[in-house]
Amino acid sequence: MNYYEDKLKEGKEFEKFVVDQLKKENIKITSLVKKIQTTLENIQDNLYNKNKKIFEKNLVEAKNTKDFEKAIKENKFVKAYWCGYGDIEEKIKERTGAKILNIPLDQPKELGNNLYSPERKAKHMVYIAKSY
Repeated sequence: MNYYEDKLKEGKEFEKFVVDQLKKENIKITSLVKKIQTTLENIQDNLYNKNKKIFEKNLVEAKNTKDFEKAIKENKFVKAYWCGYGDIEEKIKERTGAKILNIPLDQPKELGNNLYSPERKAKHMVYIAKSY
């Protein structure tokens, strides 16, 4: 028998270390599966909430090309408006090294000015940033 089989037979506790919270706790073998499921859900929630705060803190809205390029240079996530044409997407990549990361499902009713081509009507609110 190995160490874990012995613990199972004896009904002893296991020690659990949760990396994202830097804490240890003992778990009874009878509740091990449920505790692992809960721990994994908590880790997922904690990581999501932490990264959501970072995203929101570093998100800026660009009203024009100048503000957009400044925000990209500052390594921000930029909320901007895009016409949907590939030539404008390429222009974004060429001039800033950034790319469209996401077109959110929830779109505002009113869209701002299209980047690099204000004469074209914006069709989407997008998130743009450099990806490394």
